[in-house]
Parts: sequence; C-alpha cells; structure tokens
Amino acid sequence: TVSFTVVIMSVPIMVSVPSVLWVVCLKTDLLPCSGWGGFWDVRIIVPAITMGLPGIAGMARMMRASTLDVMGQDFIRTAHAKGLSSIAVDFRHVLKNAMIPIVTILAFALAGMLGTGFIVEQILGIPGVGRLVIEAIWQRDYPIIMGATLIGASAFVIANLLADIAYSFMDPRIRYN
Repeated sequence: TVSFTVVIMSVPIMVSVPSVLWVVCLKTDLLPCSGWGGFWDVRIIVPAITMGLPGIAGMARMMRASTLDVMGQDFIRTAHAKGLSSIAVDFRHVLKNAMIPIVTILAFALAGMLGTGFIVEQILGIPGVGRLVIEAIWQRDYPIIMGATLIGASAFVIANLLADIAYSFMDPRIRYN
C-alpha cells in the first residue's frame, strides 16, 4: 500500500486528468467525456477524483505513520492495562492523537487545491476562476492577477489559522490564551 500511495502522489495532474478521463469516460463509458452542466452534474466526478486522489494518498501515508507512532507510546499501553476495550482505546486515544499531523496536511491540501483547480479547469475546459486567472495572465490583466494572488494567499493563511484552532480542540495541552 505504501508504494501505491507514493505512485498516486507522484503522478502530475497533467497526467492524472487524461488518465482518469480515459478510464472513467472512454474505457468504461460511465460518464460523458466533455461539456459542463453545472456544479451538481455528474461531470464533477472526474475533477473531484483527480484533485482528491493525491491529497488522500498523502494523508493515508501520514495517518498510517502517525497511528503507528501513537500506538507505541506508553499511555496506550496504560489504557489497555486499565481494561479499556481496544475500540475505546483506538477511538479515544489513538485516533485523536494521530489526527494532529493530518490536520496540518489537510490545511495545506485544501489551500493547495486552488492551484490544482486552475490546471484541472484548464485541461477539462471548465469555466471558472482558474480559466479567468490564466486568461488574465496571458492578457496581462494585473488587477485580476493581484486579486487571485491575494485570494490564494488568504486561503493559505485562513487554512493555517483553522488548523491551529483545531489543534486546541484535539489536544488539550495546546491551548491559546
């Protein structure tokens, strides 16, 4: 499973979009190959898969490593020695402590999807902000470029702020006064 997640994370978005299109649209004929019918249309599946798979693969690797690290700590052995069921130990102690690094990755992944979305919109021909920004770059429309840069930077800052707030709920030792 580790090598599979590494492969999924390593494939560039310019390769994964046509590959997913080939499998889902041409080979299996599950979805229409072209066009855009709105947000709740079935055509949203291909962009969602291509944008979500690399992030999910990275989070799966980190979650596995973090879970193994937490399971080897003393307080987990103590919880088992107290007689707690392994389901209670897994959910109350292991999962809660293993999720802290995942929150960091999730914050960066959500903010990073803005850049990935630009590329996916361009490849699939989806009308959206990505196409607007790329056309603004080609036409040297500086106000739109600066606005998109400001929105992207704000997304990173807000994602990191939300991750820090989530830390304080997940780990009581991390509190902000």
